[in-house]
This record gives sequence, structure tokens and C-alpha cells, in this order.
Amino acid sequence: MSQFVHPFNDKATAILKYEPIELNGLVYYPLKVVDYEKWQAIKPVLTLRQGTLPAVYACMTYLQCVWALQYDALKQGNTQSNLWDILACLMFLSLRLSDGDMIQPIGNPEDPRTVSAMRIVKNGKQFDIGAMDFAQVRKLIADQNGAELPDEAANPDLIEAAQDMNRSNTRLKDDLGDMLTSVSSVRNIRRADILEWTVKEFDDEVRAINRRFGFFLASIAEGQGAKFPKGNPHPTWILEKDKDEYAGLISLEKLSADHQTAFFQGDSAPTPNT
Repeated sequence: MSQFVHPFNDKATAILKYEPIELNGLVYYPLKVVDYEKWQAIKPVLTLRQGTLPAVYACMTYLQCVWALQYDALKQGNTQSNLWDILACLMFLSLRLSDGDMIQPIGNPEDPRTVSAMRIVKNGKQFDIGAMDFAQVRKLIADQNGAELPDEAANPDLIEAAQDMNRSNTRLKDDLGDMLTSVSSVRNIRRADILEWTVKEFDDEVRAINRRFGFFLASIAEGQGAKFPKGNPHPTWILEKDKDEYAGLISLEKLSADHQTAFFQGDSAPTPNT
């Protein structure tokens, strides 16, 4: 059954319903749980905070920055750098492209380090997303999938300090199978059915379950006289507590280390099409 596609000016309603959105002739779909592990690998690239990068990258548009990071790394012999390829993979999933479709960088052949647009060829039709226009696409994909884009105006040093304070010492194994089993047992549905949910719907459900159990446990603890130094971590099961405003901070070194396995491998510096 085909989904209703919302126009971009109905974005808020579409996101509430986990439904696709049309923008400039292209339909963007929320990613599904079946691609959850790919999404977790892709998300740090989408939420890259340019303010933590060297100034030469920080002043670029996001699209140009991602291209230049990969281009420069490949020119320096780092054949594992694949940030542009990862972004292309995200677009492939979001637009639900097929094997016959293409994603290409568009730029000046005399300056292959520069890219001016991302070209999408879908069902024989060509769409060019300019570097400036891609900011809107980036925000749309983030909103559809429950990701938070960073505030580039924030102070990186303060961000890192706040994240250090909030970082838990408890290490948990990031296992999709465990998460699926936990949600399916609470919801009393099959794991296979959850694979057809959207990523955002799944994450929303996980947070709701955490709030519910956290609220009950915190209420029991407070009833027995327990005190929380920073206040009740779960004062209600209905609403989420305010999040740390400093989302998306990741160093260039960590970003490169986390993405040593390419979605699309290449052994030489890429060259944009004209």
C-alpha cells in the first residue's frame, strides 16, 4: 500500500505520522528499522559539527565540507576516508533509489576539491541539489529520523565539558537484536513487525518505555526515602526531560576512526562531474 506523500509545507504533520515528504520534486522517506544499524553508522556524518573542524572546513557549506574532507584525505593517501560516500548512502536510503539510479557530485573540473551540488538521477530524471539548498535537505532528513543537528554558534569547549559531565560510566552493548526483543516483549508483537517501523517511531517507543519504567522505579525509590542529587531523573512517564543542548559534537579524528569501513570504496581521490 502506497503512503500519502506530504508537501514540504506540511512537514510537521508528516513527521508526527512518520510519513514521506516531497521537496523540490524528490520524495524523502523516513528510514526503516531494517536499516537501523546503517543509520547509526551514518548519523554522525549527518550531524557533523563543522565548528570543531579546522577553519578551512568550518567556513564551507556542509555539502562542500563533507566532499572536501573525503577529497583531502584521499589525496593524502587515506583510502578509507568515505564521508561523502556515507552521505550518498543516506540519500540512497532516504530517497529509496534503485540500482539503476545514481548520485553524483557536481563541480568544477579545474578545481576537483570543490563541489557545487549533489546530482540525483532517479527513474531517468535528473535533480541537482545545490550546496546552499542542501542545508534544507539535511534538516529534513534529520527531523524525519529523530536526529538533532548541532548549533554551530555554540562554544565547542563548553560543549565538550558538558558532555564529559553527562557521560555515563556504564558501558552498554549497542545491539539491535536486544533492542528489538525488549520492545517486542513490552508491546507484545513480533520482532519482524518492528522492522517495518520507521527509525524515529522505534526510537520514540524506546524512549517511552524507558520513561515508563524509569518513572515507576524512581517513584518507588522516592517513596522509600531516596534522594536524587540532581533531582528525579524521571519525574513523569509522559514527557521527556530537556535534553543537553550540545548535540552532535564529534572530533574529526573520531569521525574518521568510526568510519574506516566504506559503504562504497575507492582507491583514488574522487572527481566531481561538471
